[in-house]
Amino acid sequence: MDKRSEAIKIVKIALVILMVLSFSALSFAETSKAGEKAERGLKNILFGWTDIPRSIAEVTRDTNNPLWGLTAGTFKGIGKAFPRTVSGISDVATSPITNCDELPVKPDELNTQIR
Repeated sequence: MDKRSEAIKIVKIALVILMVLSFSALSFAETSKAGEKAERGLKNILFGWTDIPRSIAEVTRDTNNPLWGLTAGTFKGIGKAFPRTVSGISDVATSPITNCDELPVKPDELNTQIR
């Protein structure tokens, strides 16, 4: 239990440091573009995992087979959630470096092969 509580404490400290650095970095960038980029990234990080249960429900509904929905839907959901989460991390990490001419990474474009 001692190692687990230490690991949890380290993760909490790392999250606080990441939040402080993210918010302080926003003050040096264009507020509107950097804020939008950071917001989109945080949403993708926090809610990217929701693609997994959504894909399970979609595959189950389309095939009328709950077992196949659970199996194939899980893999399809992971295939959608992973790029969304990675793009969210990228957006948060690079939010102070905004480039107005460049389009943001859209995770749905990364999933064209999965559908």
